[in-house]
Amino acid sequence: MKWWSPPKQRQRWNSSQILPSDNWGQIFFDLFYVGGAYNLGNVLKISDSLGPRTLLYFCAAGFPSMVMWYDKLYFDARFTTRPGHDAFHRFLEILQLCCVASALSRIRSVEVESHPCDHIDIFEFSVALFLNSLLTIGRYVEVLNFVEGDPGARVVAKRDILCRIIPTMLLLVATISSGNSYFGISDNGGDEDECAVNEKPVWFCLASWLSTIIIGYCSQILFAPKGKRQCIEETSVPSNVHFCMHRYGEWFMLMFGE
Repeated sequence: MKWWSPPKQRQRWNSSQILPSDNWGQIFFDLFYVGGAYNLGNVLKISDSLGPRTLLYFCAAGFPSMVMWYDKLYFDARFTTRPGHDAFHRFLEILQLCCVASALSRIRSVEVESHPCDHIDIFEFSVALFLNSLLTIGRYVEVLNFVEGDPGARVVAKRDILCRIIPTMLLLVATISSGNSYFGISDNGGDEDECAVNEKPVWFCLASWLSTIIIGYCSQILFAPKGKRQCIEETSVPSNVHFCMHRYGEWFMLMFGE
């Protein structure tokens, strides 16, 4: 096994769409979302009433968690290090699994998540999301510098890095806010009473997801490469559609089966 190998463009322009070989790591990745779905159900079940505040916490935990799944799908549909998966990228996958598992296992009830001074769960949730976003950016930095593929691959990598900056910074703010509450660092001028309820981390997590949607829409729809085919090929790379369909099918099959 090699220690490191450069990332490769999975799907080239004007080449046939071929479904890649199965990767058991992808199914293992999806399994964590079964536990995450169970925890999200408890957010609704344990709450006194299904009001706006409960829906806020449900969305703030569920939507950012799905961004982790989508980020991995979107990357793997365009780039790969296979065949001959190397030790470095196996280690990165393990780190990513740890981030996903940590985030999904930290989804708790509204009462717990709204009191970061007494419970570390929202801090760990924010940290896991932030670190996963950093790993995603790091993988695109690797593509930007070492990819084996069309010239458009580097353009795509640079664009995706820029798109991830604002959501990542919002997750960092959520981490700092929840960490300040849990570790007793007051951010309200010494008024310790505010520590009892601190919903700032939840709002920042939700804002991170919302910024991801808005930036992604602008990047892929409003400001997507237009014009001649040559221009499109020089500024973008195709996704392997069969791979995407296969991954969506696995995820829905697993969730409905559980």
